[in-house]
Amino acid sequence: MNNIFQKNRDIEDYYKKKFKQKIFYLKFYNYFYNYISTVLNSLICESKNFLYIGTAQYPFLQKLNFKKINVLEVSKDYFNKLREIKNDSSIFDLNNGENLNGNNYDKILITSLEYEKNPLFFLKEIRKFISQDGRLFIVKYNLWWILILKILGLFKLRLKRPYQNVISVNFLKNICEHSNFEIVHREDQILLPINIPIISFIINKIIAKLPIIKFFCFINIFVLRPVLEKDNLDNYKISVIVPCKNEERNIQKIVESIPKVGKKIQILFGDDKSEDNTLHEIKKFLTKTEKLEIDYYKAPGICKSENIFMGFDKAEGDIIAILDADNTVKGNELTEFFQLLVSRKYDFINGTRFVYPMSTNAMHKFNYLGNVIFSYLFSILLEIKVTDTLCGTKIFFKNDWIKIKKSIRTWGIQDKWGDYDLLLGAKKNFLKITEKPVFYSDRIYGETKMKNILVNGARMFYIIIYSFFQFKKI
Repeated sequence: MNNIFQKNRDIEDYYKKKFKQKIFYLKFYNYFYNYISTVLNSLICESKNFLYIGTAQYPFLQKLNFKKINVLEVSKDYFNKLREIKNDSSIFDLNNGENLNGNNYDKILITSLEYEKNPLFFLKEIRKFISQDGRLFIVKYNLWWILILKILGLFKLRLKRPYQNVISVNFLKNICEHSNFEIVHREDQILLPINIPIISFIINKIIAKLPIIKFFCFINIFVLRPVLEKDNLDNYKISVIVPCKNEERNIQKIVESIPKVGKKIQILFGDDKSEDNTLHEIKKFLTKTEKLEIDYYKAPGICKSENIFMGFDKAEGDIIAILDADNTVKGNELTEFFQLLVSRKYDFINGTRFVYPMSTNAMHKFNYLGNVIFSYLFSILLEIKVTDTLCGTKIFFKNDWIKIKKSIRTWGIQDKWGDYDLLLGAKKNFLKITEKPVFYSDRIYGETKMKNILVNGARMFYIIIYSFFQFKKI
């Protein structure tokens, strides 16, 4: 492999020698490789500069289509077979003398960790070539299958594998920590690696997704996020999006409560065709200075999600925050959200109203019960640990909105509030999500826009179920 890595010559020589036999087995288990390639294609949605490092497992790339695919295979022979499959001029062989130095990859796929001479050194080297917001995908065999694989090898039902590293999940977590990576997602895939019509579908698409059973799947796929150093809030421009409809008496309080922090803060009111004097009140506070800008935009008057999404597109800040205009969550709480985000420990901060004591009349009982139920379903089915999916306070980087935006309105039915669109989009892009408690007060002026509980509840339930099938790839 490339000269920045410590080559395992024995592995290279073995796979060069066994080239014809390996190709036979790759074709024999075409169903397995096609299945995993389809899974990887759904996980690695897009890439501007993609790097693959593998050991005679090039069929994993057959479904991936990016502008540029850089390949480090165990030998030139396997790269040539990949070129035959894809017949794509976007594939580049890095074994052909091209060095990784100076490259910045946004997505890296590794299937060779079990064969690397020094896995920790290997990951430390990889860390140098991945972009700050990039993701590293590691595919490895489940250790539960080692005995079965050896038996298959004895009966010549697969190519005997040379000695390899024993990469347990705990060991992987340790070397990730030591190389400044952290695991943000895990996929367990395929129980039956051969194609038996109907039976394979039932086993791999349904049974393999069940709790406990999924941990015995043949393939483990891990998604790693680079750990970044803490930054200073003064280095960032901030945009606070305030969606509002008929909130005229809350505007001044919002302006006064939002902390004036960061390099510059931009407050963008999205007036959603208010029928009172909301827009008139907003115009009283319009300003534009070096440190502070207060402006507005005319939202389409369709729903809250369309309002805030328009605001995100107009936002000029590096950081985006949502603050509801009802003043039930005070703007001065945003400072701690901003500090948490620039600590670079997380990518997406979701507010939760269910930790601190809530004011008596802050939330209607049916809204409270519905939120608790849906948050529980959301967390269990989609493996996103959130206690309050509908809290209007959410903060993330503008660059991540560009990624999330590509998946909004793709969850079966329109999300009128935007919370599910954002959380699901964050999960799809493997953003690290955390929650920050907020104090939730009574609404002093106006009325809640979350009415018609049954209709909204049915809509949210549909989104959860639809997205469950999307993420589980059933």
